[in-house]
Amino acid sequence: MKFKLGIIVFLITCVYTNIQAQQTYTLKGKVIAFKKYPVNNVKVLASKSKDKTQTDSLGNFTIEVKSKKDVVKFKADGFVGQSIRIKGEKDTTINLIYIDNESSYYNVIKDELMSEERLDYCIENLIDENNNFDRMASIFQVIQFVYPSSKVENVNGMNQIFLTSRGPNSLSSGMEALLVVDGIITEDITGISPAQVKSVEVLLGNDAAEFGSRGANGAVIIHLKNN
Repeated sequence: MKFKLGIIVFLITCVYTNIQAQQTYTLKGKVIAFKKYPVNNVKVLASKSKDKTQTDSLGNFTIEVKSKKDVVKFKADGFVGQSIRIKGEKDTTINLIYIDNESSYYNVIKDELMSEERLDYCIENLIDENNNFDRMASIFQVIQFVYPSSKVENVNGMNQIFLTSRGPNSLSSGMEALLVVDGIITEDITGISPAQVKSVEVLLGNDAAEFGSRGANGAVIIHLKNN
């Protein structure tokens, strides 16, 4: 009798859990950039419910999501895509990181994600606000975001950055990039948290000439926040 009762309870629990997983609700949110300005026409997709929408001129959106473990993805050309896992929240704010190059600038204007006037203002005055690397896993991921062609390799137990196509497997030794943190040359940046980073700049060729032969393979210039 106890065995049969246990089976019944188990089945009821499974059915209830399945029903809960299938339930949907409306998630409201806003997408901004530079921690302040709304982004229009951002594509928003819920992976499990399959609902999709896009933001309005104020950056607002509403979308149907599954009650448990749905993943909502945000995509806009010119910005780094983001995904969030839903854990029952009813509203959210997403800050997209602008990719600061000519192609991104063109796409943002073309797709009317932001006005040209506003984007120009943000690039000139709020670029530090854009460089919000808090969501990234490591300082090396930050560098690869800023310079996608860079490679991270473990050499003699220490992560090194390579900016040239030759990389660590070249017959020539010492091909790693020079690392400079707040004006000081260093060999190890592992302990730097992405949340500490104010900006990252990659210098190649003549731009790295100020470092002489040490900058022959390029230099990664890291500036940290004051606090």
